[in-house]
Amino acid sequence: MRKAPFLLFAVLAGNALALAQQKVVDPSKLQQLLPTKDLPGFKRKPPTGSIDTTPFGRLSSAEVNYETPGEVPRIVQVSIKDFAEHIYARALLLELTREEGRQETQEGYTKSVVIKGKYRGKETGNRLMSGNEVKFVVADRFLVTVGGTRIPDIGTLYSLIDAMDLPDLEKLR
Repeated sequence: MRKAPFLLFAVLAGNALALAQQKVVDPSKLQQLLPTKDLPGFKRKPPTGSIDTTPFGRLSSAEVNYETPGEVPRIVQVSIKDFAEHIYARALLLELTREEGRQETQEGYTKSVVIKGKYRGKETGNRLMSGNEVKFVVADRFLVTVGGTRIPDIGTLYSLIDAMDLPDLEKLR
């Protein structure tokens, strides 16, 4: 079981030239694929986006937040990150999609999910923080994360995922 991460790095190292030729998508294109759906009781904030450079490569990201009014708002965040130029992060994405199963603790759970019958990832629930998160990988390079605090119904997150055009995200290259 310990060999899996090493094998992933070896595969990626073997494909380093091909990976180096891929470029991250402009954040404005990612922003267009964020959900525009209204959530009852929430206000959708304007989307943001950026390109960040690290020693291991560049990454592009876009996100949008939904918030409820009040002193202690409930917040849902949707983000898309493009790791096309970030070799090590892509190895971690592959690892995320390969692990299967469910783990339970006193604080919450983590379980494998398949979104829309195609995109593999994880669903995490934290009972102490009333926090939920769903993250999954599209086209071996995009990490989509939908998470919230004080969101007791994980169906809220899945409704935003359903509103996203994931096939169009997959087509971005």
